[in-house]
Amino acid sequence: MQARPPVTGNESQRLAQLRGLEVLDTGPEFIFDALAKTATEVCGTPIALLNLVDTDRLWIKACIGIGNVRQVQREESFCTHAILQDELLEVEDASEDARFFKNPQVRPPENIRFYAGAPITLPDGHVVGTLCVLDRKPKVLDAIQRSTLSNLAAIAAQALVMRKKALELDRINASLLEEANTINSREILYQAIVEDQTDLISLALPNGELTFVNHAYAAHFGKQPAQMVGTNLIDYVLEFDRPAVKKYLADLCKEPGASNGENRMQSAGGDTRWIAWVNRAIGDATGKVIGLHSVGRDITDRKRIEMDLQATQVRYRSLYEATPAMMHSIDQEGKLLFVSDKWLQTLGYERIDVIGHLSTEFMTLDSRVYAQREILPTFFETGVCEDVPYQMVCKDGKVVDVLLSAVLQRSEIDNSTHSLAVLEDVTERNAIRKNLREKEERLELATTANEIGIWELDLISGRLEWTDTMFAIFGGSREEFSNSLSDWSRRVHPDDLESTEQAFELSIQTLSSMNLDFRVIRADGSVRYVNARAVVVNDTSGKPTRVIGTNHDITDRKLAAQALSYSEKRLRTISDNLPVLISHIDKDYRYTFANRHYQTWYSLSENIEGKTVAEVFGDEVFKKVEPRMTAALNGESMAFELVSEIPNSPKFLMVHYIPDRDADGVIHGVFGMVQDRTEKHLARERLKDSEHQLRAITDGLPVLISYIDPDERVQFMNATARDWLGIDPNTAKNKPLNEVIGDGLYQQRKDQLHSALNGQRIEFTVVSKVRDQTKHLQTTYIPDIRESGEVKGVFALSTDVTALKLAESELQRMVLMDPLTGLPNRRFFDQKLPEAIARSVRTGRSMAVLFLDIDHFKSINDSLGHGVGDSVLVEFSNRVQTQVRAADFAARLAGDEFVVILEDLNGANEAETVALKLLAAIRKPMVTPENELFVTSSMGIALNDAKSISPDELIHRADKALYRSKKIGRDTYSFAETT
Repeated sequence: MQARPPVTGNESQRLAQLRGLEVLDTGPEFIFDALAKTATEVCGTPIALLNLVDTDRLWIKACIGIGNVRQVQREESFCTHAILQDELLEVEDASEDARFFKNPQVRPPENIRFYAGAPITLPDGHVVGTLCVLDRKPKVLDAIQRSTLSNLAAIAAQALVMRKKALELDRINASLLEEANTINSREILYQAIVEDQTDLISLALPNGELTFVNHAYAAHFGKQPAQMVGTNLIDYVLEFDRPAVKKYLADLCKEPGASNGENRMQSAGGDTRWIAWVNRAIGDATGKVIGLHSVGRDITDRKRIEMDLQATQVRYRSLYEATPAMMHSIDQEGKLLFVSDKWLQTLGYERIDVIGHLSTEFMTLDSRVYAQREILPTFFETGVCEDVPYQMVCKDGKVVDVLLSAVLQRSEIDNSTHSLAVLEDVTERNAIRKNLREKEERLELATTANEIGIWELDLISGRLEWTDTMFAIFGGSREEFSNSLSDWSRRVHPDDLESTEQAFELSIQTLSSMNLDFRVIRADGSVRYVNARAVVVNDTSGKPTRVIGTNHDITDRKLAAQALSYSEKRLRTISDNLPVLISHIDKDYRYTFANRHYQTWYSLSENIEGKTVAEVFGDEVFKKVEPRMTAALNGESMAFELVSEIPNSPKFLMVHYIPDRDADGVIHGVFGMVQDRTEKHLARERLKDSEHQLRAITDGLPVLISYIDPDERVQFMNATARDWLGIDPNTAKNKPLNEVIGDGLYQQRKDQLHSALNGQRIEFTVVSKVRDQTKHLQTTYIPDIRESGEVKGVFALSTDVTALKLAESELQRMVLMDPLTGLPNRRFFDQKLPEAIARSVRTGRSMAVLFLDIDHFKSINDSLGHGVGDSVLVEFSNRVQTQVRAADFAARLAGDEFVVILEDLNGANEAETVALKLLAAIRKPMVTPENELFVTSSMGIALNDAKSISPDELIHRADKALYRSKKIGRDTYSFAETT
C-alpha cells in the first residue's frame, strides 16, 4: 500500500465546495457520461472517468470502459496528484513512474499504463475532481487531444455548477408549490387572498421582481398582469418613498414573517395614492426567504381625512378663540388649552398669561377648593357638568361670579381628552337676586302680620294683647282674660306646652320668626289644632321689645290631613312598591306627589314634591316632555317612549300621562307613570345589532352566502351577490333560485343542491361564467337540519378561488418551462416522452425522438460572448418551434441541446422530412445587433416502431446518432441503429 498522497493547500475549503455541489453518492447522469464518452473518442483510449475527489475516496460520476465501478480509495488514485496542479497531468507509462509503479491499478488485472487527467476547476478556483482517460498500453496525447480534454473538464465544471443551480431552482419551485398548497389549506392565508378581490395582491422574489399580480393590482397601474410580471415592484412606488420601501423590504426578507406598511404609489391616472400593505416573507423548509406575498388596500381617502382633520383642528382653535362668549378648554390635568377672546377681555389677562396654567389658579380660594374636591373629579368621571357657580379673580383683583357648564371630548387624532366649557358672567344678576330676597322677607312679614287671630306681646311689660278672633280659637271671653302669658299657657295642651315655650324663647333669643303647630284644650274639653306664626321686633339697639304674631285654627285641615295622610300612606305604600315612577303634576307643572322610585332612579337627595319638573330635572328635560304634558292637561291621554339624558338613571323609558279630572270633568293636573324599558330596549337593540353585525359581517366577506329553502327559493343573500352577479339581495328574497341566478348557473349546481336538501353536506368546485368573467368557485352546501331531522333549508357558501388557480398555473408553468427560450424544459420533456411511447404502443403508430445541438456553439460563446450565445439559443428555439407540427413536442434539455418528439408517423421518411426542414431553417443567417451568424446543427434520430422501449434507451440511441452526425461532418442528421 502506498503512503497517503499529499493534499491541496486549501483542502478544507475544497472539500466544502465539493460537498456543496450535492453530487457525491449520486448516480450516472447523461451529460457527464457524454463528456466521458467524448473524452475516449477524442483521446483514442478505451477508458474515461469523471472522478470527484473526496476525503478518503474518489466518487466516479461517469465511467466508460471499466464496468459499473462507483468509488475507489483515494490513495490508489492518479487523480489525487492531478488535482494538485493547474494543468493536465499526463503519465506516459505508469509502470516506469516512481509515483505510480506500485499502484494496485498498474498491476494485474487492471494493468493501467497510460493516464491523462484534466483538473475540474470551479469558477471560484477550487479543484473538485478530474476528467481522465486511461489505457492499458503506454501512450502520448497530441496537443489537440490535450486541449480538448482540458476543455471537456471545463465543461464538466460548468455542468456541475449548472446542476447545483438547477437543484436550487427545483427546491425553490417545490417550496413555492408547497407554500401555495399551504396557503390553500390555512384559513388565515386563504382569506388573505380571497378577502376582497379589489385589494392589490402580488407574489414577488426577495429582490422585488414580480412573479404574479392580480387584476386589481395591474389595473391600479393601467396594465395587464402579464405586463407586470418580471418587472420590479419598487418601480411602481412613488420616487420619494423608494429608499424607505427598499430598506423595509430588505429587512422583511431577512427571515420568514409578516409585517404591515404604508407608502405612496402612482395610479394609472397619474395621481398619487396611499396604499396600506400586509406583506409576508415566505420561507422554505430551511428558513430561507424565497418569495414575498403582498396584499395592498387603497387608503388614500383615510389619509386625506386625517390631514383634513388636522386642518379642521387648526380652524376649530381659531374659531374657538374668536367666539364672542367666555369659553375655555382644559386637558386631563386641568391645564388651560384654549381660551376665547371674551374670556381674556372679561378677566383682563393676555393669552400668554393663562395657556398652560391650571384653570383653578384664576378662582377665589373657596371656588378653587370646591372645584378640586367636588366638581373636577365628578366631571372627569361623568364627562359633563352644568351651571357650576364659581368666583373668578380678574387680573386687577376684582371678583366675577360665573356659572360654568362643560362637556368632556375625546380627540379623534390622538385619543386624548379635553373639555369644552362655557362660562356665563352672572355678577350683576346675583346682586339683583340678593336685593329681591330682602324685599321678599319684608313682604312675608307684612303678609304674616295680617293673618286671622292676631296677638302681640310686649316683652318689656309682659302684657299680652289678643284680637277677638283669638278667643274664638282658644275659647273663653275677654272678661276673664288677664292680658298675660298665663292666658295662653293654661289653654295649651300639656303635651305641647314645653316644646311650644321652647320655640317661643328661641325665636326671641335669635330674633327669628316663629311658625309652629300645637294643640289647645277648650273649657268644654274639645281639642283644637292651632298654627302660630310670629316675628320679633327689636329697637334701634337691637334689643327685642315685642313679638307680633297670628294664630290660625287648622283643626279641620289637620283632621283632613290626617285622613289624607292615611290614605296617601296606603297609596304611597302601593306606589312605592311598584317598579315604576308614579307622580301627580298640577297645572303649573309642579309635582304634588312622587313615589320613592324617583329618589332611587335619579339619586335625588331631597323630596321633589312642590317643585316644578324644570326645577327637578332642568329646562332641557322639561322642554322634551312639556308638549305631551300640555296635551294631557288639555284632556288627551298620552303614551310615548323617551330617551333620558339624566346621568346615572334608566335611559329608555315608557311614559304615560293621564288627565286628572274631578266629578265635574275639570282637569286639575296629570297622573304620570314611567316604566323602565332600558333592559327591553337594550335587548331589542342587541338583537338588532346582532342582526346588523351578521349582515355587516356577511356583506363584508368576499364570499357569496345564501340560504335556500326546501322549495328552492332564496331566503337570504349577502351583498356579494350584487358584486358578483349584479343581483339586489333584497329583491331576490322568496324568488326561485333558477330565476335569481339564471338557468345556466342553476344547472351547474342542481344535482349538488338536491343532495344537500336531502341532508348531505356537499363541497365542490365549479368553473362558471359570471357577468362575462370566468370564475373558479369553491362551493359548500350545508343542510340546515333541525333536531327532528327535518331539513329546513341549505346554507350555501361560494368562494372565488380564481386568483389562487391562476397562481397555481403560473407556478406550474415556471417549473416546466425554460426561462430563456420559452420552450419546455428537461422536467417537462421527461413527463412527455413516456406518454408518447405509451401512445405509440397503444395506437400501433410509429414515433421518433430528434436529438440536436448547435454546431461549434462553444466557439460562439467564447468569441462573441454569452449574450450573443443566448440570442442564438433563443433564435434556434424559435426556428425549431416553427418547423415542427402543432402536435409535435420540442424542448430544451440543457445548454445547446434540444429534442423533438414526433408522433403518429407513417415511417422513417416522415421523420426525415422534418429533419431536413429543421436543418434548412437553421442554416439561414441569424442576424444580431453586431453580427450576421451562419449556424448549423447536427441531429440524431431514434425511430420507434410502436415497440415498448424505455425513455432512457430511446434518448441514448438518438444521442449516439447525434455524435455520428458530428463525426461525418456536422450540419446533417443520422438515424440511430435499430436493435
